[in-house]
Amino acid sequence: MPPGHKPKGHRPPGHKPPGHKPPGHKPPGHKPPGHKPPGHKPPGVSAPQFLLTNIFTAIYKTQTFHFKSLCFVFCL
Repeated sequence: MPPGHKPKGHRPPGHKPPGHKPPGHKPPGHKPPGHKPPGHKPPGVSAPQFLLTNIFTAIYKTQTFHFKSLCFVFCL
């Protein structure tokens, strides 16, 4: 074999196979960092927020649809 001879079918350096995912590829439906699930309470909930939660709970018991629309607005 002469010096520097490459066998047949040798892959060049840095060759990526077909269907290779680029670095940093996120699968569909990936949650961005810092995403809070619905109804997640942050650590150290303050008293006003706690009262708001109580009010929301009271509204939820009386008007489910209204509560859901409020939640939707606040969660955006």
